[in-house]
Amino acid sequence: MTAQPAGGDTPAKKRDDAGIWVTLRESPVAVKALLAGVAVNRLGAFLQVFLVLFLTHRGFSEVRAGTALSIYGAGAVLGLVVGGALSDRLGPRRATLLSMTGTAVLILGILYVRNYLALLLVVALVGAVGRIYQPASATLM
Repeated sequence: MTAQPAGGDTPAKKRDDAGIWVTLRESPVAVKALLAGVAVNRLGAFLQVFLVLFLTHRGFSEVRAGTALSIYGAGAVLGLVVGGALSDRLGPRRATLLSMTGTAVLILGILYVRNYLALLLVVALVGAVGRIYQPASATLM
């Protein structure tokens, strides 16, 4: 019979139950920075929720607003493919930086574009550029 530490947990059990805060505290600074960037990018994903409301408030029909949302989704799928290639070509850090800054600029563009076809192009680019970071951040992790 072996003696167990006080509390009945073995040292291996304590490591398994470290929890998210301990794991985050012990993570390297680069991982923390990457997670912060991903969190900010995910907050930008609220664009999908509000895009239809924004466009209908601007006077576009529900069908046109729904089409813009579909175009956003198609751009996001394309962005994942392009993101993998860009991560290989530019490196994961540069691809992530391109995605984060490009998305911020393009989202602002949605506010100022009035022509529907140009708006669809900007929305598709927001979807694509906004997803470039995913393969790159997976590589960094």
